[in-house]
Amino acid sequence: MKILSLPVTWAMGILTALGLSAVIVFAGGEIRSDLVERRQLEGDIVLSALANRIGGLTHELQKERGASAGFLASGGTAFAEALPRQRAESDRAIAEFTAAVDALRTEVPIGNKLDAMLLSVAAQINDLAALRAAIDTQSVERGAAVGQITKLNRTAIALLPEIGKNISYSNASRAMQRHAVFMTAKDVMGLERAIGAAGFAQAQTNAGVIPEATLTRFAALVDQQTTLLSVYQGIASDAMLAKIDAMLMSGDSASVLAMRAIAFSNQPAEVAEITPETWFDAITEKINLMKEVEDFGAAEIDRFTELALVRLSGEIRATWISLAGNVILLTAISAILIFLTSRSLNTTANRVAALAAGDIDSPVVPAPQRDLAKITEALSKFQVAERERLAEAKLQRDLEASSAAGIKRISASVSKGDFQARLRLRDLQGASLILGQGINEILQTAEGFVIERERADAALI
Repeated sequence: MKILSLPVTWAMGILTALGLSAVIVFAGGEIRSDLVERRQLEGDIVLSALANRIGGLTHELQKERGASAGFLASGGTAFAEALPRQRAESDRAIAEFTAAVDALRTEVPIGNKLDAMLLSVAAQINDLAALRAAIDTQSVERGAAVGQITKLNRTAIALLPEIGKNISYSNASRAMQRHAVFMTAKDVMGLERAIGAAGFAQAQTNAGVIPEATLTRFAALVDQQTTLLSVYQGIASDAMLAKIDAMLMSGDSASVLAMRAIAFSNQPAEVAEITPETWFDAITEKINLMKEVEDFGAAEIDRFTELALVRLSGEIRATWISLAGNVILLTAISAILIFLTSRSLNTTANRVAALAAGDIDSPVVPAPQRDLAKITEALSKFQVAERERLAEAKLQRDLEASSAAGIKRISASVSKGDFQARLRLRDLQGASLILGQGINEILQTAEGFVIERERADAALI
């Protein structure tokens, strides 16, 4: 493989790059997952905004429904001036709702069911113009008019559970489901306002008596409202419970309770004291308090999503910081290791080249790396051995030179007839020692012969 023939530092650099790539890919996967979740939470915020617009829409339509019911029940005398103003408020809420739906379709992918429900609400909103014209000419029955607006409100409120299903954050999704229960209870109160306004308007032309059918419907709405609020109180947050308790203990709630009691008693003298507008204004104040509770619940949903988004944004920021820190740290460590390894390799390679060139005196620097340290240790041993070998060779040369000088000295002595000189054997070794011993033996023999010859010559004289 070509990678095996690469320089060590290059191979280390490639391995470092691969390691960094793995870290980046892993962290990138985490970041991509967090970004997907953040986009979902941003979509949740858009969905929550639509829920707020639904609250505003149904609130204004509830008031229009009540005014329309009173207008029709009174034969066009009650709410004649208030109804056009209320329709303008309803149109404003419709425009805000439509804008929120357009934003939702642009920014968030929604399911087919929610899409179909939104189209149904839009179609019913379009039918309002014809209904209003019929109310103005009093060519529609009160029940039909109230029923059409009630159907629109219920269809709009039914969007909330489906919106909750499309919300990704579980806490916000559950809160949206709860919110639908509360808004249904509020819509029933709005219907109570409409039926109550109609009942008190009918009493004005019926000797102070509310028709039995109207009163029965009125009582059924009160029971429905009480049941729905009881259900909601069983699942609401502590903060919402406190808001609801404050609303139920308010003076406006007490006024509505008193008027309900008068309606249920159906005593002409007492009923005649309450005009449709008086009832409408009193229960509207209570409904306004419920709207404040509704807005608090919607804000609670928004807080759930916003806190989750803040938390997630913090996690994404922390992941980026961690990734950058890890990359910088790993790069720095790798660069230091590659630098130190490269320096040790170059130092060792240069020392090997110097040894090959004959430099046995320069020190061998021990490498800090364990594997390279084995090489430098071997070089140190080789250096010591080479020094010893050269020293021994020099000594041998010196001995040989000394032997040659001794032989020359002895030869000069012998040429003069002096056979007493000897080579110093203590400094000799190896072949020089054997040669020196042989020469000394020859000299000793020659010396003995010369002595004997001198003695013989002396005896002849």
